[in-house]
Amino acid sequence: MGGFERQSIECVSRARFNGKRRFASLCGPRAYQPSGQSHSNASSCGMIICRGHAKNRFVKQSSVPNAGCYILLLVLISLGAFGCGRAAFPTSWTTFALQTCDLERIWGHTIAGLSNVTESDFRECDAVCRDDDGDACVGAGLLMYKGVVVEKNREKARILFDQQCKKKTVPGCVSLWMLQRDASDAEGSQENLRGGIELIFACDRGEKHACEALGRYYSMKLAFDYFPSDAQQAVKYHTKACELESSFGCTALATLQISGAGVPKDLKKAVDTFQLQCARGYGLACTDLGELYQNGVGVTRDKTTASKLFHSSCAEGVPRACCDLGAIYLWEKAPEKKKEGMSFMEKACAGGTGDGCTRLGTIYFNGLGVPSNLRKGVQYFEKACSLDEAVSCYQLGVLASDGDDQPVKDDQR
Repeated sequence: MGGFERQSIECVSRARFNGKRRFASLCGPRAYQPSGQSHSNASSCGMIICRGHAKNRFVKQSSVPNAGCYILLLVLISLGAFGCGRAAFPTSWTTFALQTCDLERIWGHTIAGLSNVTESDFRECDAVCRDDDGDACVGAGLLMYKGVVVEKNREKARILFDQQCKKKTVPGCVSLWMLQRDASDAEGSQENLRGGIELIFACDRGEKHACEALGRYYSMKLAFDYFPSDAQQAVKYHTKACELESSFGCTALATLQISGAGVPKDLKKAVDTFQLQCARGYGLACTDLGELYQNGVGVTRDKTTASKLFHSSCAEGVPRACCDLGAIYLWEKAPEKKKEGMSFMEKACAGGTGDGCTRLGTIYFNGLGVPSNLRKGVQYFEKACSLDEAVSCYQLGVLASDGDDQPVKDDQR
């Protein structure tokens, strides 16, 4: 098999695997579908995914081929392995890192995709970590685990988390268990499976961040395919996190209430939650609220209000809001507006929104409103794929396989 063919298979396989890893829609309302349809076809339940909107002339894409049924194995481990002899851990996420390494802000970046961190955050955390500040080591590890502002290195992140967990620190253990839980689908080792169980115990003890990590994990699974059991688990842990005063948990729970996935559909309650969390300064909730106003879901359609919410959220470090705002401006006829739209889309891509990178790749590859630049287009597709954007991974695989000069058309997916 030639190298070109291997590249194709690797990219397509990665697209299919990464589909399971994707969080909810990164540019438009998140819709989970009890009907059994995949997330990428979510427009059928009345929710418009901006990445796949039929009106969008800039992005030609539809659903990524379903990776097929996959089996979630529940491994029952005897209580003896986790009962007597279980190490006692603190019950709260009390951080002692110096102010130069803001672990809580970095956690928000990791769990919710917020882009209010830079490479300097990593340098500061890494420097303090060398002075044996355990929480700073966790912060550096989380940034390497996420791989947006620094090169992704999950093995090194695992080592840092493990070192701190052995010192019985909650941030170290929760981060380690989250990494193991995320890796358990691909690598079903006993260690990874045990990490997932430890995360459940931590959440049951009232550790908010553990509940957030579990809710995120099940929401990521829902973003690929709908399974009632996953929806129920996502609701369970988002609810628990919300009860522990997690803005992330409350906001994520509200997104499930929009479509009724694992919880009764309640648009009013979802809108109320978004408004409350937005008023408290949580940019992700403001973005979700803006998307509802943009599409007239649960509220009267108001694009002016939507744009204002996107503006404020983008400025506060929510890359999906930058993507939404960029999409609005790219529809404007005035050249200066289109230019501003490209700027917001680039900010979204740099902030870790794979959908923004995919849009930019399509724009440059096809020369839509800009001079055609195939190399730049492919570079954006590669960046999107590195951010676990399944559509771009699949795009690269097909381009490598066919040697095609054009992106994949809808009927070829």
